[in-house]
Amino acid sequence: FNQGMVQARSYQDDKGKYYYPNQVHEKDDKWFTNDGDISVKTKIEKMSKSKYNVVTPDEVIDQYGADSLRLYELFMGPLEDSVIWKTDNISGVRRFVERIWNLFHSDKFVQTDENMDNLIANLLHKTIKKVGEDTEKLQFNTSISQLMILINELYRQDRVSANTFSVVARLIAPIAPHIAEEIWQKLDNTESIFKASFPDFDPELAKDDQVEIPIQVGGKLRGTVVVDRDSSEEVVKELALANEAVTKFIEGKNRPEVLTKYPKWR
Repeated sequence: FNQGMVQARSYQDDKGKYYYPNQVHEKDDKWFTNDGDISVKTKIEKMSKSKYNVVTPDEVIDQYGADSLRLYELFMGPLEDSVIWKTDNISGVRRFVERIWNLFHSDKFVQTDENMDNLIANLLHKTIKKVGEDTEKLQFNTSISQLMILINELYRQDRVSANTFSVVARLIAPIAPHIAEEIWQKLDNTESIFKASFPDFDPELAKDDQVEIPIQVGGKLRGTVVVDRDSSEEVVKELALANEAVTKFIEGKNRPEVLTKYPKWR
């Protein structure tokens, strides 16, 4: 694994002198120094002390917190890709951290382990599966995206149980350790969350409720249909024959050969 280059915007005048970001300002899509109004050119370059475009962890932590910094670094993109640092964008992941914390302290939180509806159970187990797989592959940006989807859906629920939050805390522990530990301790756990096991997912509950099935006419792919997982072959074929992308290939034929290819789970 080779980490990609972290780049940031630099500011340089015609004489080759570099300026810190707080020494310049933008005006009419151009950049000038605050002292003297000297025109400067700006470009994206590798972070370097000599170019005055280095962002120190301390200043980011002071403004946004350590979890937000950690999340932002992991969410910027694949770790092996070069990325452009934009401090202002950290506010987005900071809001995500706050949403988790606020949900835990909201009226939606209940200590009892209530039964989850099928939608939440499916999404929760899909999230456990994806976060686990993505973490193994160091694909933290996509695992964070999945966690954002989960938190958004939990906000739509009337109740969120302690058991659900126990899972959420363990999922976010590698990427937001401080808030994860706080939630874990408030759930009356005596040991650190980092001594807890990663949550397991149920393969049945992690399955998609709907699947996309390809349709072949005369041995060629002509379209797809999206159906419930437990749909019968008759239902799938009926939908296939009603698909506009398919009908134009079977019009005028007495016995059109329409094949629907089920995934391996069938």
